Amino acid sequence: NFSLSEKFSTFTMGPLPCWALWRSSVVTWTLLACLALLDPCNGAVREDIDAEHADMEQRDQPAAIYWNQWGVEVAGGEERARRVAREAGFIYVSRVGTLDDFHTFAHPDHPERHHEHAHEKTAVLHEHSDVRWAE
Repeated sequence: NFSLSEKFSTFTMGPLPCWALWRSSVVTWTLLACLALLDPCNGAVREDIDAEHADMEQRDQPAAIYWNQWGVEVAGGEERARRVAREAGFIYVSRVGTLDDFHTFAHPDHPERHHEHAHEKTAVLHEHSDVRWAE
């Protein structure tokens, strides 16, 4: 007759050390936690974690600042670009460097700096037939 400990050591080559038992329980709990996050019934927990992660990302990112300047591509030189700016309600500022078809516009009703993109003003430029590109 063998005792229980003798049978255990015969088949498993000895009992597991304490650190192995602790490590296996940590792995088990980690896997269970991951499965809980994947469970569709537990969506509220996952959404809370996603929201917290998004908040952390936003705090790490500096706030965007938009300037009252638009880069605009208009073929035909400075006179045509000035006409496009006037027709779209913008002010012609200057040509961009030595690039003949790229110009800088500003809008009289837009603040010098703002934290929101002025999509509606950019859309006016996009709709003009002489504008190839605007941002």
